[in-house]
Amino acid sequence: MTPITEPTTPRHLRPSVIAANPWLFPIPEIARLANGLEIWAYNLPGQHVIALDLTLDIDLSVEPRQLEGIATMALRTSDEGSHDHPGPRLAEALESAGAAYDGAINHHFTGCSLDAPTTRIQTALDLFREILTTPEHNPADLSRHVSLRLAEIEQERASGPATANRSTRQLMWGREQRRGRPSGGTAETLHRITRDDLAAFHASTWRPDVARVVIAGDHPDLIGLVTEALGDWVRPTTPAVTTAEVPTALPAAGAGVVHLVDRPEAVQVDLRIGGVGLSRRDRDLPALQLAGVAVGGSFLSRLNERLREDLGYTYGIGFSHRPSSSSSRWQVSTSVRTEVAADALAETIPLLDLGSRPLTDREVDDARAQLVTIAPLRYETASAIVGQAAAIATDGLDVDWINRYFARMSATDPDEATAVFSRVVTPQSQQTVMVGPAEALRPALEARGFTVLPHRADD
Repeated sequence: MTPITEPTTPRHLRPSVIAANPWLFPIPEIARLANGLEIWAYNLPGQHVIALDLTLDIDLSVEPRQLEGIATMALRTSDEGSHDHPGPRLAEALESAGAAYDGAINHHFTGCSLDAPTTRIQTALDLFREILTTPEHNPADLSRHVSLRLAEIEQERASGPATANRSTRQLMWGREQRRGRPSGGTAETLHRITRDDLAAFHASTWRPDVARVVIAGDHPDLIGLVTEALGDWVRPTTPAVTTAEVPTALPAAGAGVVHLVDRPEAVQVDLRIGGVGLSRRDRDLPALQLAGVAVGGSFLSRLNERLREDLGYTYGIGFSHRPSSSSSRWQVSTSVRTEVAADALAETIPLLDLGSRPLTDREVDDARAQLVTIAPLRYETASAIVGQAAAIATDGLDVDWINRYFARMSATDPDEATAVFSRVVTPQSQQTVMVGPAEALRPALEARGFTVLPHRADD
């Protein structure tokens, strides 16, 4: 029998902790092709699934008002068949290549994404080119996706959280601005879209001179891959539509006013408090993001500690800020029991005022650890790198912006974070929406001193 030997290191001694190596967001190789397509390429050794995002500068305000939703239909039908792979053959070819195609619509751009193994990326890119340049635009596919979108609209109308989000957007931007109307269109506008409308919109807006590709993965010549696949993507002779709506926020009602959407059958109340935020170009954005995490962006934030842990009003409440090149906004979101909704709002509003209780060193340090220290983990995959880089590129920022952003965040102290948050999130700048049974909510809110205004969450 082999004798048991004692370890040479005493058991009571802890292993030494080594300081983490400095980390920086990678810098891409950049190229612009003759057809106007811009490429950001990140060669990431060990990432054997290549990720690609292509963004098109299609602001939804360029949609004809009577055909709103056509940009969404162009995206959703883009992979339903191509000239060389009609109908389901395109999806089957993508699956055979081990590739996944997806897309997303924002009010100021359309995005398409592709993931594929390094060994099959060329085949996947050839199919991606077909999606971009020769989609089939089958009328049956358009009809099906219109029906699916109409079903989404009905689901959104029946959803308290969706109604609250829609109402907040309407109050902030107004129904006359494109930002204040649904990105996917309405039942009235969707029914008007024809196959010819779809083909014409695609031909005029899906073009290389308003597009950029961000690609990342383990490959020595990513730019060469994209050039081979998309270098012959023909730029239309007509100029691109570059005029876009510059959204202007409407005057806010203020913290003392509640816009109440009546849902008599609701079993809980959906609460939103929102306002205009900062763009990615704003020097104070890192400080606002830090403060936002401390106030309501983590499980131990002030909002969650008070509303969930101390009072038991909700399962969770959060503060979020979504920066972009335009129409950035901050928002507090939660769902609470009807009988405590007025009390929950009365507790929430003072927590957004940091004047009497500034952020502490510990709160800011914890927020910084959440945002900065774990960044290497957040960006450890090719798709994560691509997603962040695509957002930077779409907003017209340079390749090193994210490193300067983290450096500013690392240098931000509690006084600066408190000051920036207090400048952006003010009682005068807030729009408050409640969705729930008005008969029960109105008297409770008025008893708390709030002015209650009825609101109808139209499309």
